Amino acid sequence: MTESSDEETAAIDVVVLGGCIEVSVSLAPLGEAMKMFDLKKAVCNHGFFMMAPNRWDSLKKMLERPLRLSPLSNISVIAQITQPKRTEYALRVHLHDVNVISAEERQYITAQVGRMLHLSAKQQNAITDFHSIHVEAKKTGFGRIFCSPTLFEDMVKAILLCNCQFGRALDMANSLCELQMEISKKVDKKRKRTRSSKEEETYKGDGNFPSSKELAYLDKKFLEKRCNLGYRATTILRLAKEIEKGRLNLESLEKDEDCEQVLKQVMRVKGIGGFVGSYILTCIGFYHKIPADTETIRHLKEVIPHLII
Repeated sequence: MTESSDEETAAIDVVVLGGCIEVSVSLAPLGEAMKMFDLKKAVCNHGFFMMAPNRWDSLKKMLERPLRLSPLSNISVIAQITQPKRTEYALRVHLHDVNVISAEERQYITAQVGRMLHLSAKQQNAITDFHSIHVEAKKTGFGRIFCSPTLFEDMVKAILLCNCQFGRALDMANSLCELQMEISKKVDKKRKRTRSSKEEETYKGDGNFPSSKELAYLDKKFLEKRCNLGYRATTILRLAKEIEKGRLNLESLEKDEDCEQVLKQVMRVKGIGGFVGSYILTCIGFYHKIPADTETIRHLKEVIPHLII
């Protein structure tokens, strides 16, 4: 069975392979740049690709992680993203333990992949402009900044990176995914009597990254202790509550062309400062504010001993 759809980000072909579904995501929206697209370079360009629930297989050149079937669902499926042949100009997304998928779910899966890898024509135009002034970046294929399926995940990960060494940020991200699995199982038990057969297909791996809905009303002390977040627990909960109460609209933020207005809105959340705000801007597509905190300075001094900052 094969189906297709026209989208700004990418066209979709779906094939049912018995026990899993293969979604082919076209790179056509990238124009001529699709000939140069390299999945490894699109993923392995900064620390986010190492943070749970992302798993990069360097041998298979494959990105694996759970993806949600809809924005409001706690149901996730394991997705394995590969680029079989450069000449095919398409990515393959294998969704495991799924036999049926709706048109809306296909679109949402594709939107998540597109956001992670910057597969829209608009994003490609920004990369092309960058390459026009940085020839070496074009030669090496550098230009894409790997992101998360949702802006909320990007925002929380930026908070995790603030003022700590990367190893601890990795541990905190992993703990949040473990917590999401625990939350998902509790919700699953409550809904067990009313679920359809399709809803039985829940992700059985390590947990997805939690949504704002899953975090918003958790106890601060519980979250802080469970995930070893320290003061970050307070900021993350504030952020989640602002979103769930409708005071911060992430969809509008991603569409806003005014960088300063976007920064102003996100920094209204107490606890989000210049470093996190700049990191969030980068994830949205504004690159002129470089995220830097005390850990950035420490690392620079470590790798460049004679650097004066």
